[in-house]
Amino acid sequence: KQAMLAWTHTVSPTQFNDLRLNYTRGRFSNTVDPMWDPTTGQNLNTILGLPTITEGGLPLLNSLFPGSSLGGGSSTATGLGTGGSTSVEDHEERYGITDIYYWTHGNMNWKFGADGSRSLQNVIPLFAAYGGSYTFAANQTSGTGAVTTSGSPFASFLLGVPSASPTLRNVEIPYYYRWMNYAGFVQNDWRVRSNLTLNLGLRYNLETPRTEKYNNQGWFDLSQAQRVNLPTPLTLQDGEKITSTLVPPFVYAGRGGNPAGLTPTSYLDFEPRFGFAWSPDRLQSHHVTIRGGYTFSSVPFSGLTRLPNPDFRSE
Repeated sequence: KQAMLAWTHTVSPTQFNDLRLNYTRGRFSNTVDPMWDPTTGQNLNTILGLPTITEGGLPLLNSLFPGSSLGGGSSTATGLGTGGSTSVEDHEERYGITDIYYWTHGNMNWKFGADGSRSLQNVIPLFAAYGGSYTFAANQTSGTGAVTTSGSPFASFLLGVPSASPTLRNVEIPYYYRWMNYAGFVQNDWRVRSNLTLNLGLRYNLETPRTEKYNNQGWFDLSQAQRVNLPTPLTLQDGEKITSTLVPPFVYAGRGGNPAGLTPTSYLDFEPRFGFAWSPDRLQSHHVTIRGGYTFSSVPFSGLTRLPNPDFRSE
């Protein structure tokens, strides 16, 4: 859903201002087929007697088939179901304001602008939540209990014997991320000559680090790492023995005097723009225009992916 209000005000025949307010809300979830939607769909786990913590869903059954040998040698399918690590229930909102002032002065067209936005992302990770992740191998049905020419992952599946403990999330933790973006710019389209126009500009961006409403994020603080003795020394290939290791503590953002964001704010994001359009005299009769340009742009870091980081219940 999107809504926008715009107001264009004419100051003079050569100047006007364009103000816009906008609001965007959307669901950008990466889940499953609507039939098995975790909130509104059916639940195959319940039918099969498997554990689940969502209203709808289905399990992920890995390595049932031999991959490339399935379907005449062209298929890469190896299992059934879904539940990849990128599965999330994601709802996002963005509030924005943009103001641009236009001024034509002689052979120059100026633009002065500024914008700001507030972004909200409410995300619930669903990996191994709407059904566990089960992996099957040939070992459990081979004659020797090891990987040989006998045994079949699908046979192990029919017996209900996975090759390892299933991955199953036992709780859903929602994350509520918030961040801000600010920017300002100036641009001048300068008609230097009748056949030469220069585009000159400079933009400044300021992006605040992503914070979590309840401070459910953090990092390993290497500056507070403590040395811990290993219960059994580790011998490297060159003969060196390792008897201890450094263990850094995990610290929460926004607690104990720590900053609310995971990264420091950068105040040096200046982005120059340069372009030109030139019609050489000898080529004007052929309607040839040579154009070029250069710009330096930065990609927003906050909200770059829709996965929580860190995800405290990803195992």
